[in-house]
Amino acid sequence: MVEKHTYSKSSISAWQSNAPTAHVVLLRGINDSDADYEMSLARAIASVHVANWTPSVPRWFASGMGYWVAGNMFRRNPVARRWQLEAVDAMAKMKQLTMKQLTDFLGNNSAADQAALAGYRFVEMLHPQSLPFKLMVNRLQQGRDFESAFYDSYGITPDGLLKDQARW
Repeated sequence: MVEKHTYSKSSISAWQSNAPTAHVVLLRGINDSDADYEMSLARAIASVHVANWTPSVPRWFASGMGYWVAGNMFRRNPVARRWQLEAVDAMAKMKQLTMKQLTDFLGNNSAADQAALAGYRFVEMLHPQSLPFKLMVNRLQQGRDFESAFYDSYGITPDGLLKDQARW
């Protein structure tokens, strides 16, 4: 396999990004139809795209954006609704974490599936249709550092926002 990585039986797709070798892995069963993988493929491609805006984009944010894009593309699909519920649950668990655990999340040191779902909820909380979000995306696409693009757009750091639970 490209990644020399073993996947769990529940995995459908995975992605990895560093500009020259960005790729998406789709794990398909022999009797599965293409429709079974549309959402996962859309999510992974969107995540890779966001991760390539600038090297400083954290994996949890790129994954969260992937969930958000795919969830909006397939909003009537029951899987998209399940993702939203799982994202709310993951973020609720995030609220109960210690400061060190929050730092681990922001530093890409937490379980990938939970971080991706919490990232999805975090992206939803940022209101992707809002002007600050659009400004942040523009800054990231121009190659600005994630932390400074976030701060310049929202007036708070990502960890400051996570720690300020009153804003949730």
